[in-house]
Amino acid sequence: MSIVMSILDILGTVAFSLSGAIEAMKKRMDMLGVLVLGLITAVGGGILRDIFAGNMPFIFRKHVYATASIAGALCYLLLCKIAGTEISTVVSVLLVVVIRILATKYEWNLPRVDLEDNKDNQEVI
Repeated sequence: MSIVMSILDILGTVAFSLSGAIEAMKKRMDMLGVLVLGLITAVGGGILRDIFAGNMPFIFRKHVYATASIAGALCYLLLCKIAGTEISTVVSVLLVVVIRILATKYEWNLPRVDLEDNKDNQEVI
């Protein structure tokens, strides 16, 4: 993925994640609702983009994508109660951008389960 596409992908993640979190807060959802709606909008937007582009969805290859979205929504939710919407938005955007840039640079991924290795160890019943 080119650097321009990576930056646009990061900005898309931020925009969709925070817009979902903001809408959930407007509807007075609880913390879980805010996090889930922020996650679903970010992930859903990314999946649709990749499918329309004919690519394997990014979230199925890099799990930090969803983690960054959740972190941004949580940061926004918590800071809104303390600092107001403007500061919360700026800090949340910066948090997601930093997480995604570091994850890309250092190739961070969440642990994966390799089901292929377990085939040999399974008992036949």
